[in-house]
Amino acid sequence: MTLKQRIMKIKVFILTCLFLGVGLTQLFAQNINSSGTYTLQWKFTATYWTPVYCGEQLIDELSGGEIVIHLVVHRNEGLRVWRTDQIRGEVTSTKEPYEVYQIVEMDKNVFIDNNFSTVTWKYNLKGNLGNHYIGTLSYDYFTGEIMVGPTKCN
Repeated sequence: MTLKQRIMKIKVFILTCLFLGVGLTQLFAQNINSSGTYTLQWKFTATYWTPVYCGEQLIDELSGGEIVIHLVVHRNEGLRVWRTDQIRGEVTSTKEPYEVYQIVEMDKNVFIDNNFSTVTWKYNLKGNLGNHYIGTLSYDYFTGEIMVGPTKCN
């Protein structure tokens, strides 16, 4: 399985968990106006997986741990327009010496005709062994392409 396929599989799994979480979590806010535009938001916990890049080079993969996701979905006339996920928690490297990272991430999903179009996630990873990665990744649901944005590695 290629890295792109694995990322897609993991993101689809996470998205499935997100949607299942809707029925299992408390709904925190719902703002509906007369135009049919509204925003929903809620929080829940999940597990995590992501690749870590320095420039174009894949240097690590992080998984497991427990993260808290604050999900916000905006709809217009019943169709999803965008969604953001604010992620915080702790995850572990899949490589020895299995560094543990504190993660802060912001995901932005864009929809076309109520279907996922792209997701861009900006991450800040601080490891307990001194590594620190800040970067941006994007995934195009139509093409399956991953785009590596700017990264800073210390």
